[in-house]
This record gives sequence, C-alpha cells and structure tokens, in this order.
Amino acid sequence: MNKTEHYQLNQWQLHDRVMMQDFNADSAKLDAALADHDSAFAAVNAALAKRGNCRIDFQSYTGNGQYGSSHPTVLTFSGVPAVFFAVGGNTIGIFKGGASTGQVAANVSGVSLTSVSTSWSGSTVRISHSGHSAHQLNLSGTTYWIIALYKMD
Repeated sequence: MNKTEHYQLNQWQLHDRVMMQDFNADSAKLDAALADHDSAFAAVNAALAKRGNCRIDFQSYTGNGQYGSSHPTVLTFSGVPAVFFAVGGNTIGIFKGGASTGQVAANVSGVSLTSVSTSWSGSTVRISHSGHSAHQLNLSGTTYWIIALYKMD
C-alpha cells in the first residue's frame, strides 16, 4: 500500500486488502489536519481584525503669526489622538497624543528640527515655542493641515 506525500493517507493498489483500521486511521489524520487548519484560520482572522484599527480625522487652520507660551497654537480633537501630524508651508510637525513635546521641522533659516512644548487638557493641545511662529505651527497667513490618528482597539 502506498501513502500520500503530505498526510501519509492510505492509497490502495489493486492487490491491497482494504481494512477498516486503515480507513479509521485516515479519518483521524484528516480530522486532526482540519482541526489544525481551523485553529490557524481563526488565528489569522483574529490578527486581520486588528489591521486597519485606527480612525483618521482631518482639520485645518490659518496661522496668525503669534508664538510663545502666552500665545499658544490651540487645537481641539474629537479625543486624544495616538499621533497627529501638522503640515503647512515649509513646516511639518509630528506629535504623540498626550506627550509634553513634539518635533517640528521648519525652514526658518535653513531646515531645522526643533522640539516644541505641548500641554494637553482633555482632547485640546496647546503648542508653544519661544523662538519663531513657524516652529509653533502658526506662521501668519499659512494654512496648516492636521491629520490625527486614533487607536480603535
């Protein structure tokens, strides 16, 4: 009697004697293989359910040129985002929701990466920098686009 390559199931030849035990053994192997398949399939589905598990919000504003801790740039979100990005003019900022600082790359006098202060009150963040309105994402007349990512799990 021959066996299949992957599961070693019986493959009878014309001269082989067919035995109930052989059928039962093959059925047990198939049952075990299908159970393993079902478990693996369930694990893949559980992992896939966690993909795309964020919500994205967009907003925009126009800078007024003010900066410093007494004139913060104030943004209010629908909740505390996991991360948000701000882009406007020659400036991009990257911020983690709830963190006390963020990073801004601005072309003020050559491109510079600057740490800026943030303070959170619920879902509202106040961004401030004492050096330049571009670092505070508030250059006068510049439209800033905000992309916020929220965790959904």
